[in-house]
Amino acid sequence: MTTYVLGGMDTEMGEIEQLLKVFGHTVVHAIGANGDRVLRRKALECSGPRPVPGQVWVECCHQDYSKEELLSIGVDIVDHHEVGDPGYARPPAEYWEASSLGQVCAQIGVSPSKRQRFIAAADHCLLSAYQGECPEVLQEEFTEFRMDFFHHSNPMEEILRVRNRIIASPIVNIGEAKVSDVSKIFNSRDSKWLSDAGCMFGLKTMTRIPKKYGVRIFVSNLESQEIEYFLDHYIVDLGKVLNKYGDEQRRFAGAMIGGKFDH
Repeated sequence: MTTYVLGGMDTEMGEIEQLLKVFGHTVVHAIGANGDRVLRRKALECSGPRPVPGQVWVECCHQDYSKEELLSIGVDIVDHHEVGDPGYARPPAEYWEASSLGQVCAQIGVSPSKRQRFIAAADHCLLSAYQGECPEVLQEEFTEFRMDFFHHSNPMEEILRVRNRIIASPIVNIGEAKVSDVSKIFNSRDSKWLSDAGCMFGLKTMTRIPKKYGVRIFVSNLESQEIEYFLDHYIVDLGKVLNKYGDEQRRFAGAMIGGKFDH
């Protein structure tokens, strides 16, 4: 059986771990700098375990290796977040094949359940899933699945309330796109509803997150040409671009801009 090294915990990763154990594979959690299981945001900087040929690393990477180097020594990669990942830049119509859950199921020969398709669609392209653009993911059933996910007495009421907060947020022009700056919502107790409120109603959003050496900017639900403009023009005009990333198929992008900013 195969040893799978799993990155930070979320709904999809929990489903992957459960499946692997059911089918007799070995599961190892990637370790962060503090010796505990790595957090999702630090999953590309794991301190352990040491990579061994034949392993499969799922949404994580060892700090001493690039993903290309892991592949070169015989370690397989399952991911969809970065250029070069097997699932990167694959469209909503291919959400299952693109998702890490779908990739693992293909490796171990498991056909997806309806619930697993919902998990994969939500993880790979939440906006498209809510908009009915994912095969075998019906909008009404998917929405019900997401509402159950929150374990709240009236999640739709909360999402509608946060939608109204998004609509009332300051507008930022990114080229011709009108984008709501939802930084205050992101930093409030309503952050848990933000992604679903934006994706359910197709609202374009921006979040500005202050960092020690600048600001991290993240945009969601933009059209492909708007993502392109954000990466090629908008962030360049703000200051020194320390890093940038994005996926036009998944409708998001982000960047770290160096310098001092008013927050």
